Amino acid sequence: MLNSPYVLLIWMLYIISSLMAWIQCRPTTTKTSNSSDVSSLGPKSKFYHANRPFWNIGHMVNSINEVDDNLNRGANAIETDVYFAPNATPVYTFHGYPCDCFRRCGERERMDVFLKRIRSLTTPSSSMFDKRLLLIVLDLKLMRISHSAKALAGQQLASVMLEHLYNTSTRDGSPNGSRLRAVISIGHVFDYDFVLGFHNEMESQGRDWLLTQYIGWDVGMNDPLFAIESMWKRLDMVVNIWQGDGRSNCMTPFYNLGRLTQIVKRRDNPSFFAIRNYIRKVYQWTVDLTVNIRTAFRSDVDAIITNHPERVYNVMREREFAPRYRMATYDDSPWERIWTRPSRPQTSSMLTKPTLGLKLMNGAGDMLDSMTRFMADALKSQTLLRYLFLSQYRQRSSSSTDNFYDSLRKDHPTTINDDSITTTELVIVRIIQLLMKLISLK
Repeated sequence: MLNSPYVLLIWMLYIISSLMAWIQCRPTTTKTSNSSDVSSLGPKSKFYHANRPFWNIGHMVNSINEVDDNLNRGANAIETDVYFAPNATPVYTFHGYPCDCFRRCGERERMDVFLKRIRSLTTPSSSMFDKRLLLIVLDLKLMRISHSAKALAGQQLASVMLEHLYNTSTRDGSPNGSRLRAVISIGHVFDYDFVLGFHNEMESQGRDWLLTQYIGWDVGMNDPLFAIESMWKRLDMVVNIWQGDGRSNCMTPFYNLGRLTQIVKRRDNPSFFAIRNYIRKVYQWTVDLTVNIRTAFRSDVDAIITNHPERVYNVMREREFAPRYRMATYDDSPWERIWTRPSRPQTSSMLTKPTLGLKLMNGAGDMLDSMTRFMADALKSQTLLRYLFLSQYRQRSSSSTDNFYDSLRKDHPTTINDDSITTTELVIVRIIQLLMKLISLK
């Protein structure tokens, strides 16, 4: 038998070794966590955001009625198309044919009328003030403008915005001025002259502070990322940069997200944090199906452009995304690059993996909902009725607006008429006509 002193010594060694093992394996303290944050490439813990402020952007909002409709469906931002006349003047908000599936392409409004309404909605002292509207993305349609006239187009848009949107805005954020932030989206990198013309006009009017506080930029038509980065390096006065990726809602379910992933990596790369004119926010367009909306959220985007803001809003409230995202407010700057902590891996009980059949059913349900909404909107505007029954279509515009558009059509005969319809509408009309014939045969 061992002597009792040896037994006591063995027990003491065992207790000491167990205590040391427990100290090494216990959870790290706050001090250890902070030191690891500092040593890593990421920002310090105090710079992490608990969740990402999100901009739910209603797509192709080109009429005053559509503004209220999108806000009521959960949007806190809108995307508007700006149509330029051949003389480089921004004349109205208009997309034209072709456009998205289950959307009417012909909605429009005079540019000055539209901006005045937006100013009223975003001015705190106005009786029409709506705190939900935070941001507008101006999608510029510059295809009809020659390269030599693009700088002039930039000057013209700056003048229109100064006259009708930011005419009462002040540097210190007076409640008597619009507080709306605007992202101006040029089509391609060869539209850089537009940016120069816009900046020059703002500076010549003494309103260059708008360029840092209220106005940002984007290249919208999926040019190579290295070309976009090279352009912004040359235009080093631009500091508020968004970058998006996507396709029409008809193609989004089949679109590869490799480019979007690269944009997110560039936004979050710490080596680019010191660069002033680099990507601040990332968005995807045009995402309508619920399954694709979830995929976009998992990609850590800052915004989604959608025809169905109510779906984006509902998905953001799901258990998987509610801790990671929240709707942006006015206090959230769209020009701030943020860093969120990586989400914890979800357990099998938390993460639901829908089958392919369920995804197809959900997608079919979303498409049916989109078609129903489209039909209701088309019937409300008499588009289908006038083609089914060849009835006289009464223009909704006032006589003064008619004269305005008539003069534009004379200057630019290729402009699409107010009563133009989409291919989808024509297909639906033919289906209805066929059903009516079948019923009459019975």
